[in-house]
Amino acid sequence: MLEQKGNVFVDVGAYEGFYSLNLSRNFNRIICYEPYPEKADYIKEQIEKYGIKNVEVRQKALSNYEGAARFNVSGIFLSRNSLKDIKNIKETITVNVTTLALDLDVLADIDLVKIDVEGEEFEVIEGLMPIIDRVKKLIVEVHDTQEILGYNFTTYENRRSKMKRVLEGLGFKTEWLTYQTMHAYK
Repeated sequence: MLEQKGNVFVDVGAYEGFYSLNLSRNFNRIICYEPYPEKADYIKEQIEKYGIKNVEVRQKALSNYEGAARFNVSGIFLSRNSLKDIKNIKETITVNVTTLALDLDVLADIDLVKIDVEGEEFEVIEGLMPIIDRVKKLIVEVHDTQEILGYNFTTYENRRSKMKRVLEGLGFKTEWLTYQTMHAYK
């Protein structure tokens, strides 16, 4: 993924900003979404530290609705924070939630959208639908909604199959980069 280039990259579920920071030389504008304040602040600190000018952090969760929601913070892996129910909750905070279509102020085509939202990926795509025709590529991590509560192979396989059907139904070609990471492109 680090070889991707273009004008606009949207990083949904940025966590510590690995992709946003590392791709800052490859894109003219990067908008990253990270609802957990500690991680959003970390990304902002890295942007400041390295003098990066083209990365913007939006401290919001994305889904298929607008409002406020309960955001569960994992006590084991902070990368497993989620709007979904999870195991081993360290804390629950309230976060602002919006859709990508409503929040994104980009009028140009979007070269790449990376989605890693711990089980909320279908809802994020649903919230992207009004502008999906402007998206050239997607990288989506598909998570079993029960993965954190207890792995369920059948459910996970169903979610993988569903993601493939959804994205291909929207006119994307798809390929699996890893067992849980799908690349969709036009």
